[in-house]
Amino acid sequence: MASHLARALRPSPPSSSASATAAASVAAALLSSTSPLPAARFLELHAHLLRTDLLPLAPTASASAFLSLAAASLPSPRALSVLLHHLTPESLPSTFRCNSILSSLHEPDALRFLRRARALGRRGNAFSLSIVLKHCRTLAHARQLHANVVAEGHSRDALLATSLVRSYAACGDGDAARRMFDEMPVKDTVAWNVLITCYIRNRRTKDALKLFDEMRGGENGAEPDEVTCILILQACTSLGALDFGEQVWEYAEDHGYGDELKLMPNVHHYGCMVDLMGRAGLLDQAYELVVKDMRVAPDATIWRTLLAVEDWEKVAEVRKLMKEKGIQTTPGCTTVELNGEIHEFIAADDSHPRKEEIYEKLDEINKHLRIAGYVPNVSSELHDLDSEGKECALAYHSEKLAIAFALLVMPQHRPIRLAKNLRVCVDCHNFTKHRFDERKMHEANVTSDKRLGFSG
Repeated sequence: MASHLARALRPSPPSSSASATAAASVAAALLSSTSPLPAARFLELHAHLLRTDLLPLAPTASASAFLSLAAASLPSPRALSVLLHHLTPESLPSTFRCNSILSSLHEPDALRFLRRARALGRRGNAFSLSIVLKHCRTLAHARQLHANVVAEGHSRDALLATSLVRSYAACGDGDAARRMFDEMPVKDTVAWNVLITCYIRNRRTKDALKLFDEMRGGENGAEPDEVTCILILQACTSLGALDFGEQVWEYAEDHGYGDELKLMPNVHHYGCMVDLMGRAGLLDQAYELVVKDMRVAPDATIWRTLLAVEDWEKVAEVRKLMKEKGIQTTPGCTTVELNGEIHEFIAADDSHPRKEEIYEKLDEINKHLRIAGYVPNVSSELHDLDSEGKECALAYHSEKLAIAFALLVMPQHRPIRLAKNLRVCVDCHNFTKHRFDERKMHEANVTSDKRLGFSG
């Protein structure tokens, strides 16, 4: 590609202005049609253009196409460096291309690019602000962008207002999110769902349940959808609010979703109800719901949830049903990022190159925690083992291995952030909640991509 661009962009003699225009058009077309490149390949292209004095590009079409390719191909901080170096009044992209570039950047890089583009005369539009808000994770930036929205006359834009609610929620300011929501002239279902999510993330679960009643009782033209009901059912599970969960379930079955389509509860709703019933001790009802009453085919997640809440007699029966249906559950795994590299762990993992150090560290942590009063919750281990065997199995769950690894390799005061593909078991939840002091050990922050998160 670099050689094609070099030929297209090579300066032409003064007498061949038509040829120069055609060459520039070819260059712009080449850059515009190119898919994002691996970072190393783009840097090779960038170096070639610099070495051959083909940068800065002209005309604007070629320059803006190059900037878009840089944003799409490079990690956000590196992309911003290239963009700011080459962004001039002559190379300034159109609003459409600026929005495309903003979509490729992360905070605070997107905000810095927008400021530079505005300083050069490209103000952008409401969609530009909504893109930057999507990446906003700091309260100061959220407030600044909110001020821009008001100053530029976009206060009645539903998309921007919803984005502001989401940004304030992501920054942990639930009160500001609620004020923004109350100021919205029109509140659609998406806006309600964003506010409900905000309350759940900020540990205001009871307020989230009140929103469900408020949403149904108001004359706002918005009806709960399948996402609303999943969010509320998860909140009910967190609170152990069985009665309210049953009301939501009744609403879901009576009303359906999707306006005229009236879709019935799906497998995710059933999963929430199984979890809620199981935590409330209604094991027989949870089993009956899955085995006899489900109107959709249960997936592996449903069976796994049922296994987690059932007693031993039912566990054997559920495993038999799963075997008959050929269903295999997804192994639980936990990941932790270190210097841009993802390290993944499963229970009793022996594949990591530093496994001996990890297990030694985890044994040391367990000793500290037992002194501090931690007792393993053997009910979290569903395999048919004696009490000692269950404790041994629990000791090497993936979350604990990931925490031990993080404590080995991360600086002392950096928070540990883990991601897990399944629900965190009760014992691992208790494990992360206990404070243990080893160089004033890190605060572990564990989230699940399928369930509500919790922080240690």
